Amino acid sequence: MERMEAVYHEKAVEKGSLVISACGFDWIPAEIGLMFNSRQWVSPTAPNRVEAYLSLESDKNITEEEVEKLKVEIQRLGSKQDDGSYKVTFGLLFHDDRYANIFEALVGTLRAAKRRKLLTYDGELLLQGVHDNVEIVLKPTPTPTTAV
Repeated sequence: MERMEAVYHEKAVEKGSLVISACGFDWIPAEIGLMFNSRQWVSPTAPNRVEAYLSLESDKNITEEEVEKLKVEIQRLGSKQDDGSYKVTFGLLFHDDRYANIFEALVGTLRAAKRRKLLTYDGELLLQGVHDNVEIVLKPTPTPTTAV
């Protein structure tokens, strides 16, 4: 969704339109319902506010395989630091064509890797454009110690 917003943003601005990624099954019924009800009722009983609640759960968890692929891509695109870590900006990772073909949910994969303490970055949810310059740091891989 974020990539589509980025691709079509300029065209939308030229035409006076907006690209909205949150317009899905959960928003349309609420909007239509509010429009219908507000036209049916007469003041002072017409609603001026509607609250809607939606709860969704995914049965797909970010797998270790996806996190490992993310690590490989950060190493490919990033710069190696003296401590063995790799740094890459969110924008570079987000706009990389090879990466885009591998992953559907960059933000979710980043958050899963962060929860596993494999990488760090400022903030919780990174958004294209706003957070393009945020540095993502892939922590160095610990070297196994050998017993003597």
